[in-house]
Amino acid sequence: GVPFTLLELKTRYNEIEKTTQYFGTDVSIHKAEIHMVSAIADNPGIHVRGLAELLGITSASVSEIVRKLERKGLLYKETDRNNISRLLLYLTKKGEHAHAEHLRYHKMLEKAVAEELSMATEQEKTFLLTFLTGLLKRFEEVEEQLK
Repeated sequence: GVPFTLLELKTRYNEIEKTTQYFGTDVSIHKAEIHMVSAIADNPGIHVRGLAELLGITSASVSEIVRKLERKGLLYKETDRNNISRLLLYLTKKGEHAHAEHLRYHKMLEKAVAEELSMATEQEKTFLLTFLTGLLKRFEEVEEQLK
């Protein structure tokens, strides 16, 4: 039935997420790390505080993830010539490759969804959107109750 199929969908998605965690590199890259890689790819030369504001997290969190990404060879830092106390962040070739693979992964998922939706009527698409939006809201309520 529908509940089982939704859980199976979640399980399959989680399996895909596990297999993509290397993003074509020799290092494991966690979800928060690849999102930071993408943010740096979109904003080369961004500094830690700017990245924190962009991602809505603390500068301390950014600094911790930046250290990990630097150890993994995905980014490098340069001192800002206009402000020597500020470090600017750039992706290495390996970081750029991981970003490209991350984009490819998302395009593959989006293509699969678009292909499935191409067979649906507007009425079916509207129902599906209403159903999924309602389900997300219900899951948020369950999550709140579990806290």
